[in-house]
Amino acid sequence: MGMSLDRWNIEMRPSLDEIRWHAYRIMQHVDALPVQADFETLAEGDMELCEQALTQALGRVSHALKTYREKPHDR
Repeated sequence: MGMSLDRWNIEMRPSLDEIRWHAYRIMQHVDALPVQADFETLAEGDMELCEQALTQALGRVSHALKTYREKPHDR
């Protein structure tokens, strides 16, 4: 038997909602970045670190989704 809706709402939904909220906030911060930083080399390095962290996080979400889709589910 799969996870009940009540259990899903208690255990899973809050984490997924928080991930979406943080993604939205990240987009807001990125949109507010000045296009031309005064310290371009430092800015580029910092942005590359952010990109790497987000790419890694997205990879984990994608892996979790793939794993979920591969498991049989009660429908």
